[in-house]
Amino acid sequence: MNRIIGYYRVSTEEQNLDMQERTIQNYAEQRGVALVLYVEKVSSRKYERVELSNAMKSSNTRRYIQQRIKARLEAAHKRGRICGRPLIGEKTKKRVRALFEAGERAIDIVKEYNIGRLMYIKL
Repeated sequence: MNRIIGYYRVSTEEQNLDMQERTIQNYAEQRGVALVLYVEKVSSRKYERVELSNAMKSSNTRRYIQQRIKARLEAAHKRGRICGRPLIGEKTKKRVRALFEAGERAIDIVKEYNIGRLMYIKL
């Protein structure tokens, strides 16, 4: 029997997996395929996502998972959801640069302004 790999994640314990679970179960049932699920409650800031790694390993290809992620992000965007961290305004960029030039530690700056390290490096 054919199978599909299902992976879904929420960032916090308060968030609910029910909608994602129903969607992927319906998808599998409509196609008459077995469903292998990988579920995580982990922040998107975490670099280590054990269940995502397991899902990718068990899949013959990463392409399917990438397509599903892209489809989910596009659907969220169409519903008006903004995914990821908010964009940084010019005022904030200037403040961050000024703090850096004044000798502030990078870790303190990214925490104070809630920006990622990569964004900090790009500034």
